[in-house]
Amino acid sequence: MKKDMKSDQDPEEHKMGEQDSSLPPVSYHVTDSYVTAIIGGPKPDEEAPPEGLKGFWELIPGAQKDAILKEQLIDALKTDVQSVDFLVSAIQDVDNLDYRAFLLMLCWETGLDMSKHLDYFTGLAAVVTNPLEMLELQTIIQEINPADDKRKAAHALLRNAMESKTDPVVKEIMADLVYFLES
Repeated sequence: MKKDMKSDQDPEEHKMGEQDSSLPPVSYHVTDSYVTAIIGGPKPDEEAPPEGLKGFWELIPGAQKDAILKEQLIDALKTDVQSVDFLVSAIQDVDNLDYRAFLLMLCWETGLDMSKHLDYFTGLAAVVTNPLEMLELQTIIQEINPADDKRKAAHALLRNAMESKTDPVVKEIMADLVYFLES
């Protein structure tokens, strides 16, 4: 295998599976394609909050119980242009399941335009089992108020998914959402 080093670091010095965030990634050239082995740099799944949201993750636990902290988070999210994608990415991260209902609430309480993520929110609504998460998703989708073509697709998906819901509260919220999408 021919090495095409993108860094002056020696990858042989590092043990397999370890990452040193002070080192830049190293790339290896294999035939006509590149395969990247990350030796240093940030982990790919680490998403730092946008500049205006520094300290976001530290505030989440307290903001769930403290209205003033929650309003500070909402204000910070409203002022950063990257907030929509940051919130959706945070909701998608399985490490944040304990905060998912709160993160969903932030989506609609901020008043941010979540319309480009309608398909994601509809898909999530089709599979959630937590009543609070379902309620937050209902609010997000209603706030988006999708156009006819998107509305029909969301309606069809959720109508089919409603049959599989076992929690009566989740099923009732979904029925309300399906009714909203019908009109």
